[in-house]
Amino acid sequence: MHWLTILTALIYSAILAFFVLIQGWELWRAAVVVLGLAFSLILVIIGVIAALPRTEAEPFWQGLRTAMRTELRGLVDLIRFK
Repeated sequence: MHWLTILTALIYSAILAFFVLIQGWELWRAAVVVLGLAFSLILVIIGVIAALPRTEAEPFWQGLRTAMRTELRGLVDLIRFK
C-alpha cells in the first residue's frame, strides 16, 4: 500500500479513537462520523479537481485513476492471499 493511504488510515483511526475513548461515544456512532468525514473529504477533492479547467484537471484525474487502481489491486491481492 502507498504510504499516504496508510497515513490517512492512521489519522482516521486516531479520530475514531478520540471520539470513542475521550468523548465517550458509542463505536458505531463514531465510525459513522469518521466515514462521513472521509466521504466529505473525497467529495471536496473531486469538486476542486472538477472546478479546474480541463487542461489543468486532466493530470489530476489520471493520477486519481492510477492511485485508485493501484490501491484496489493491492486490496484484492491482500484479500486473495489471506
